[in-house]
Amino acid sequence: PNSAEYWIARLDQKDQRKEALGKLGKIGDKKALPHVIQWFEEEGEWQPDAAYTLGLLGDKSATSNLVAGIDYTVGTGRDKRTRAKNRTNLNIAKALVLLKAHDKADALVQLLNTPNLSTREGVIRSLGELGNPEATEAMITIATEESQPFIRKVAIQALGNAGGPKAIPALIQGLYTELPG
Repeated sequence: PNSAEYWIARLDQKDQRKEALGKLGKIGDKKALPHVIQWFEEEGEWQPDAAYTLGLLGDKSATSNLVAGIDYTVGTGRDKRTRAKNRTNLNIAKALVLLKAHDKADALVQLLNTPNLSTREGVIRSLGELGNPEATEAMITIATEESQPFIRKVAIQALGNAGGPKAIPALIQGLYTELPG
């Protein structure tokens, strides 16, 4: 059970797929990559786990698959499929951070328009960790104009994490802006 081969074989069993994806991520054997990509590209409840596992495997060649898997049209519904799509988007953002995919920040910036607040929060945090200057403008807009105080706070923190001189005026402004909550 400590080998990638053992867990790769378990991917075909629906009741063991999520566990297998988690174990493959912990093992980190890159020979699992094509198998995890296969399950990431097939829609199902396992897709968020597969996205995160791709990040844990540490192979940058998966970044294009991850970006292609972003669903920019998902809403805020409570049904199982919508929740899974939002979790997948969130885990894609986390995986891109794990892969240090600075060049894919533009895909995450587009995802900032999602109506799901948990996904937006995670994407903002991911952009802060990536530290890509291309994302700074979008985070400045959120930090200075967002109506949700918590999301605004997360954007300010992300700007601080990302660093860069462009963020300084927005961070200073944030010191003097009082928000409810």
